[in-house]
Amino acid sequence: MSPGQDCIAALAEELGVRLFPSWSEGATVHWRAGRRIISKDLFLPEDGDALRATRQAAAALATMAESVPSEAPWMAPRAAEWDAITLHDWLCTHVKSMAARHTIATAIEGVFARNSAPTSLLAALFWIRCGDPLSPFLATSDLGAERRFDGGAEQLSQRMAEALGQRVICGAAVTQISQNRDAVRVLAGDTTLSAQWAIVTIPPALTARLHYDPPLPAMRDHLAQRAPMRWVIKVHCRYQRRFWIDEGLSGQTISDEGAVRVCADNSPPSGAPGVLVGFIEEVDAKRLVRCSAADRRAAVLAALVRYFGPEAGGAA
Repeated sequence: MSPGQDCIAALAEELGVRLFPSWSEGATVHWRAGRRIISKDLFLPEDGDALRATRQAAAALATMAESVPSEAPWMAPRAAEWDAITLHDWLCTHVKSMAARHTIATAIEGVFARNSAPTSLLAALFWIRCGDPLSPFLATSDLGAERRFDGGAEQLSQRMAEALGQRVICGAAVTQISQNRDAVRVLAGDTTLSAQWAIVTIPPALTARLHYDPPLPAMRDHLAQRAPMRWVIKVHCRYQRRFWIDEGLSGQTISDEGAVRVCADNSPPSGAPGVLVGFIEEVDAKRLVRCSAADRRAAVLAALVRYFGPEAGGAA
């Protein structure tokens, strides 16, 4: 959980879910063009120009995002213009540094597993308006440590469900949503529920499989059919101890190749066992999902050995 996410922090406190600071002290391992480089910063020392360019681009995008309504981004004064070009089009036009372009794009698109389809500039500005992907480049003071949920974030859902009791119905797949001016009716097998509002949180591609009465507008239905889920595989590698701290490392990596390009220290509050969490994204995920579990494991450990040395190959 990032600094500034006060609502979720308040909910955790209300539900009695403890937070603890993420393990982030230490240097970052950069793997660039086949070379391992250790740096205490997100950027390498030779990337001073890229850092300045990134901050300038982040400031420009944040200013543009202020005009995008979070509840209706399509109503932004320049919505049509911004939706007609991609984020990468804008970066290529306004940012000379290739490293800065990559950093900005990764910061904005990273949470969506590095889109294989182009991200429109309007969509990027909407994400900036609703979240905080550019905060690290805009902050004028220390933002404070990232925090994690002791025992996992699923506790929030579990404890809310416990409080709601029988009002939470599991194993009832919704097939139809009907709406009139008075209410919304939801059909799930033999169960029918009526309410003032229905909030649909399943992936867009699955929303297109529901039956709506009245039908969704054609453009909305077409959009749902063309919004696929992104490819990402999350991996946890467990060790007897956090051996990477022996070298003064944080467990964080930034790489331009390999099955796992981004990883971090995901150890529990006690620090034992040591856990590295990594992400296999898009092209690499599509390639490795067809491999055996043994081959996927080998590819992940090979990447971690490059970053952290031979001891990383002994994950449980």
